Amino acid sequence: VTPGVIHMGTVRDMNVSVTVEIHDREPEINASLWQQINVCSLDIPSGSIVVMGTVDYPPTAPRIKVIPGTYQARLLYAGLNTLSSDGLDGDDKYEILLWLGGSIEPGVLKHRPVETLRG
Repeated sequence: VTPGVIHMGTVRDMNVSVTVEIHDREPEINASLWQQINVCSLDIPSGSIVVMGTVDYPPTAPRIKVIPGTYQARLLYAGLNTLSSDGLDGDDKYEILLWLGGSIEPGVLKHRPVETLRG
């Protein structure tokens, strides 16, 4: 996390699907469905979130309009052990949940065991 940015690492070094959800309040989740859960906050004074990968072109990246303010974020990771032996295919899944809330320190609520990276 850097000011104004959330970096969500993935287990594949290629295009993957990431779902971004904006909520009115902190959403409930079933933690048992996720291998890793990280938390942080994000200041969005402009009211616009840019969603992009490391090789995307910022001016053409998708944008999500939100109410300006400070958001709390929960980053969810699943299927990290489903990668093929060449690391190109898998059922890995990533979600970012955002809701208006106060600033919090970045942290890990649930840490994936190292052996789940490939398998």
